[in-house]
Amino acid sequence: MARGQTLHSRLAKLIKSGITDRAELAKRCGKSISTVQRNIPANLKRIGAYTTGGSIRLTPSEIAVIEGGILGDGSLIKNPRGAAFAFYNMKRDLTDWVAIKLDRLVVRSASERYVQSRPVNDCKGLSRFRTATWKDLDLLWARWHQCADRETVCRQPRRHYRKQIPDGFRLTPLSGLLGYLGDGSLVRESTRETSQVVRFATHDLPLTGLKGVLKPQLVQILRCESSAISIRRDRRVQGYPQYGYEIYVPSRYVPRWLQFIGPLPETVPSYQYKWDYRGCVRRRWLGDELDFLRKYWGRIPWVTICNGLDVTYAQARYAAQRRCGIHKGYSNSGKPLKSSRGVKQQFQRDLRAIKRKPLLPAPRVNS
Repeated sequence: MARGQTLHSRLAKLIKSGITDRAELAKRCGKSISTVQRNIPANLKRIGAYTTGGSIRLTPSEIAVIEGGILGDGSLIKNPRGAAFAFYNMKRDLTDWVAIKLDRLVVRSASERYVQSRPVNDCKGLSRFRTATWKDLDLLWARWHQCADRETVCRQPRRHYRKQIPDGFRLTPLSGLLGYLGDGSLVRESTRETSQVVRFATHDLPLTGLKGVLKPQLVQILRCESSAISIRRDRRVQGYPQYGYEIYVPSRYVPRWLQFIGPLPETVPSYQYKWDYRGCVRRRWLGDELDFLRKYWGRIPWVTICNGLDVTYAQARYAAQRRCGIHKGYSNSGKPLKSSRGVKQQFQRDLRAIKRKPLLPAPRVNS
């Protein structure tokens, strides 16, 4: 602090410049937060009423985002003034997209007593978004929660409530989109199958709601028989009779599901792989192509290999595992586990040699 400048005048100057966060003011003045709060000039103190706990009319789009978040990675947090919506995800671009959709539920005005200076932040390796508290969200919380059953209270004493699917819930393209981005995935049903199915990890939702509310709507949306949509128990979740179930959509109905929820938002490129549907990942491989894959899989970035052979990642990985016996070639970040120094030029020479070979006489091997 400059000589001859009082704490009052210093704080007044900083607040007028637009800095209202108490922690930032304390840092700039070299004082504690409590000292800063006591010395803020009276005419610059926040005198507005708390907006937290107030009422706000939710739009259909906001309700769909919140309900889709509850189906996936979101939750409603109850408190004495109402409830707030929180969303957690490993990908920051998805969290930012949700924050933009629910921006109206965030309090940022410097004239308010409660200000969310950082509605989106990082917490324990996850990106987190949280709205302010609103009474209207408390109504949604009451619809989407029920008292925990005896088994849950026994195993988790601090958990007094669990999620439920309300009878009036209607699955919309927007809520389905966010639910799919959160807990949906394109997977192979088993190691023997090559086609992809949609799996919803609905572990925290009760079986009665899945059967009575969600499944009938999926049947109507996908225009399929009720028996086509299966609900299976995840063997990893034990001890909760009503929970731990997953929903499977057969491969032949995956295009209809992706058409229903629409394209991936342009600002969320991290989840493009959930739209890369392939009805079958089988491919007829040439013998020298398998030798090429066996030689370079795990040494050259898989994107380069797939572009060179004109195949998808799923096709190349399937052939590497089933035909070449390579079960781990890349780290979670997609980098090769083996050093690729000195092999890039040889890779290009071998690739050109494969491209020059005639296709008709070459023997083919089914993967």
